Amino acid sequence: MLKKRFSIIFLITLLGNASVCLANPRGIIYSEGKKPSRTVYVAEFLNIYDRSSGLGAAVNAQSDAEFEQLLRQQKQVEMRVIAVYEGKTAPESTDMTVEFQCHQKQYRITMSHAMLRDGSEKFPTQNWQLYTAAKSAWPMAAAEIACEQERVRKASNQVAASSGGQDFRALDKLGIFYIGEPDRLETVDKVWQTMLSDGNRPKYADRTLNEKEAKAYHDKIDASLAQAKEDLAKRTAMAQGELGNMQEEKKFKAEIAKNTHKHGKQLKWLLGLTESEIIRQADSPNGAFEAAPSTGKSNAPNARYLTYFNQYAIDGVGYTVNNNGEHIGTNTIVTCEIQIELRQGGAKKAEFRAVDYRLFAENGGCRDLSWFNKSAR
Repeated sequence: MLKKRFSIIFLITLLGNASVCLANPRGIIYSEGKKPSRTVYVAEFLNIYDRSSGLGAAVNAQSDAEFEQLLRQQKQVEMRVIAVYEGKTAPESTDMTVEFQCHQKQYRITMSHAMLRDGSEKFPTQNWQLYTAAKSAWPMAAAEIACEQERVRKASNQVAASSGGQDFRALDKLGIFYIGEPDRLETVDKVWQTMLSDGNRPKYADRTLNEKEAKAYHDKIDASLAQAKEDLAKRTAMAQGELGNMQEEKKFKAEIAKNTHKHGKQLKWLLGLTESEIIRQADSPNGAFEAAPSTGKSNAPNARYLTYFNQYAIDGVGYTVNNNGEHIGTNTIVTCEIQIELRQGGAKKAEFRAVDYRLFAENGGCRDLSWFNKSAR
């Protein structure tokens, strides 16, 4: 991947026989240009933040396989990349927060800090664009690392498990030259000690920052990046919680949909409503139970049942004679009982919602349910 490669032995010698630190390791991932205008890119190759919300996948997926496929298509990750410049007119370095849409092969720079050699600074950003639209191949090289984290982690674990943690061949195969866990200022120094060791490091035009000033300046930038990542972690946790709720809601609604298919269309509107919504639509129930009245068996603590009852008489034809010789007209008693099962579940855990219902009729009493729905009366 690197345009300019050093032997792994040479790199280890320069770094003082370092071993991989899995906390916040950095590595050189790409180099471009010709002397004296080269640029070297360093990445925090294990410090990857997943920016994929997964909400769209949860809403649109019809199966677990489709859910996983949509997650891959919507995968969006973030990685820190530092560019170190050799040219006199270029910044000393640019510290970038880069996001990648892995499936769409796009990237953007959401935050960056360029430190110029005249003591000034810039904060350039980059909107979404294809890797191939960039003037450099570094976004493509960085995406191969950020989007293939399992492969990178496996290689890092192999290095860590090697003798003394100094066999870097697994990372070398991925084009990653490990340089330890330096801060930004130390990262620039490491690059000049390795990839740019044969060049002339430009000085600041107006004045040279002393070590204390430079460290304070970089510490300030590192602190702002750390705060941004902390905020991101909180947002990610919230998104993951919302994703969990949506997955539970999807499962809950799938059960409701399954029950809908086994019934007719008359009470299709009922399923999914909360208890208060049912009462607004159909008035107060005749009864409420924590166990199914038809079986008497106890149910799960998150289940309850509402019953609605209707009865009326249909005048018959003809008459009967009682013991007193009186003529009494005949009629038919028609009854309908609706038993609604409500349970807690899905994203609205605190509310009981209708998941199923059963009808108990005599003499065809449940054929017309207009008495149950106030809007149909």
